[in-house]
Amino acid sequence: MMPIKTCAGTSIKVLQEGNLNERFGYTKDQLNNQMKTGVKGVLTTAAIGGATYAATKSSKVNSYVGKVLTQVANSETFKKLAPKAKEVLTKLNKLPGSTKAIALAGTALAAIAAYGISKEGAYNAGAIDQKYSDKVDIRRKIEE
Repeated sequence: MMPIKTCAGTSIKVLQEGNLNERFGYTKDQLNNQMKTGVKGVLTTAAIGGATYAATKSSKVNSYVGKVLTQVANSETFKKLAPKAKEVLTKLNKLPGSTKAIALAGTALAAIAAYGISKEGAYNAGAIDQKYSDKVDIRRKIEE
């Protein structure tokens, strides 16, 4: 048997010990998971970009977001979670007032969304690994 090159989210057990049906099912499910994760990332980025663009055109939104973001940026929690927050804030302070608030909101929202999407994708990849590893174990016990 040829050595199998693996990457994150691959079960060596399924790929080496699984039958052809298990291998195809595993690969299909992992590919499906990766595609869903990628599409979610693209759609989320597009939505955040569109919302950020629309918000920069509204002075009411700009002023409200600016107030909220000032409170968030000065909180201790934000400073602990984002070690480079001061550097980012310094760069954003060079922008005009309305753009500054919207850029910070868009950046924060994009980071939170990306984290959530990648965490969900990794969780699903692990669940798929476990599902097919269990199938291999059950089949091998039955065959014994």
